[in-house]
Amino acid sequence: MTRVAVCLPTFNEAENVGAMLDAVLGVFDENGIEGRILVIDDASPDGTAEIVDERGRDDPRVDVLRRARKEGLGRAY
Repeated sequence: MTRVAVCLPTFNEAENVGAMLDAVLGVFDENGIEGRILVIDDASPDGTAEIVDERGRDDPRVDVLRRARKEGLGRAY
């Protein structure tokens, strides 16, 4: 079985993060991939991290790392 970790840096992606999680998890499921998703959120004021937290309660493959301030894409990776 293939094992994959996907890192998704976010900032103000509340409108998009659910669809992105669905898409990545769908690829995992369709291809027999044992994977996890780590969303690295740069203190989004729009509730992005809360959406990911909610998804993580239902699916243990989804986690969020909450950063205290906006640090940028490079630092997220």
